[in-house]
Amino acid sequence: EDSINNMVEYLKENIDNQIPVLVSFEAQGGAHIRTLIEYNDTEFVFFDPGDCQLKRFNYQTDQFKNALRIDYHTLVIKPRE
Repeated sequence: EDSINNMVEYLKENIDNQIPVLVSFEAQGGAHIRTLIEYNDTEFVFFDPGDCQLKRFNYQTDQFKNALRIDYHTLVIKPRE
């Protein structure tokens, strides 16, 4: 549980610093990439390039944390210092 909470905080910290995060979700036996672009008190908001729509995951109800637990990979693209 702590590692999931740490991941959520890390993702939020990157968004606060205007660094988008790519998150790979498991979907129908394959990976599906979404870009985390913002968050608020109740949800993470992703852009989904598959259908060019915004997808919302409510993390107060642990929907996003459950998605992270099942199978996830994140890629943070950090600018050069």
